[in-house]
Amino acid sequence: MFKDPASLDKFAGILVGCSVAGAAVTVGAPPAGTGEAMTAAGGLFAVLRGQQATDAKRIRKELGQALQVEWQAWGAHSSHADPNRRASAVASFEQVIAHCAPLPAEVVGLKLDPDAIAARVLARAEKALPVAYADKGKAHAETHIPRQFLLKLTTRAYAHLIAQP
Repeated sequence: MFKDPASLDKFAGILVGCSVAGAAVTVGAPPAGTGEAMTAAGGLFAVLRGQQATDAKRIRKELGQALQVEWQAWGAHSSHADPNRRASAVASFEQVIAHCAPLPAEVVGLKLDPDAIAARVLARAEKALPVAYADKGKAHAETHIPRQFLLKLTTRAYAHLIAQP
């Protein structure tokens, strides 16, 4: 269903970056390089977690696979099962994902809360692509469905990520 297979990898990188910045709460101030980690989080993630760089790559790959499963599960059980609307939500996601990475300072204050991270990612999507993500209410499927898709996918994926050992 995704036309840009790299979009899930970008999203996984953003979430790993959020985890890195959120972990800075327990380590102290966000370390140098956290901003870069928001899009290419492997190296800094490995340093903060005390893992090998290959472990960070593995975690990011596993998260990408989990994202694919979460999207399919959500799409199959959604009350908005219309394939055209799902396709539109995915297209909006692929268009905006590169602009959704929260700033490190925004994430540190969220203390690894999946709902808060999802709200922050959605806020960035609203600014980057208001035609698809502006909050117009439930009656406006053209924005409500992409918003719900992004919120649910982010919440589930981030919860999965921080639950990893």
